[in-house]
Amino acid sequence: MRILSQRRCGCEHDDLYWVQHRGLLTDGHVRNLRDLVDPARCTTGTPLHAQYYTLHPPQDPGPAGPDFPAAYPTTGRRGDVFRVTRATSNFPDDDAARANRFIERHRYFVTVPWDKDHYYWDYQKLRNEYGPAELGTAKPIGMPAAPHPWCASAPDEIADLVAYLLTL
Repeated sequence: MRILSQRRCGCEHDDLYWVQHRGLLTDGHVRNLRDLVDPARCTTGTPLHAQYYTLHPPQDPGPAGPDFPAAYPTTGRRGDVFRVTRATSNFPDDDAARANRFIERHRYFVTVPWDKDHYYWDYQKLRNEYGPAELGTAKPIGMPAAPHPWCASAPDEIADLVAYLLTL
C-alpha cells in the first residue's frame, strides 16, 4: 500500500488517504478510518450501518475532499450508496442493452422505485441469499453485518484503533 498523505485536521480523528481512492482494509466505500472501525458500522440497525448497507436514495456526502475529489465522475460512486448507471437502450441487443444485462446478471444489483436511472448494490439481499447460486449450498451461508468487519469492539476504542492504523 502506498500512502499519498496524512492529514492532521484537528478533528477527533485523523484520516488517511491513499492512491486510487481505495481504503485501507476496505474497497473504498467507507469514507474515512473512523467510519471503518466504528462498531456502529458493523452493527445492524444503527444509523451508520444503514448509511452504508441499506437501500435508500443517495445523500450527497458533502463537499468533495481527498476521498471524493471534485474531478470524481458524477455518474460514479458519489453519494453514500453504491450505484451503477443504467444505460439507455433503444434496441434489444445494442451496446446499452448488453451493458444492462451484464449488471443484471450480478444478482445483487437491483432497481429501486425512486431511481430509474441506476442499479443499486443491495448488500442486505446478498446477506440473505448468498450461497446456493454461487457455491451450490443447500441454503444461504450467512454473511457478516458489514463487509470488511474490521470494527472496534466498543466506541471508546475507535481513537486508539485509528491511531494504530495510521502507523501502518
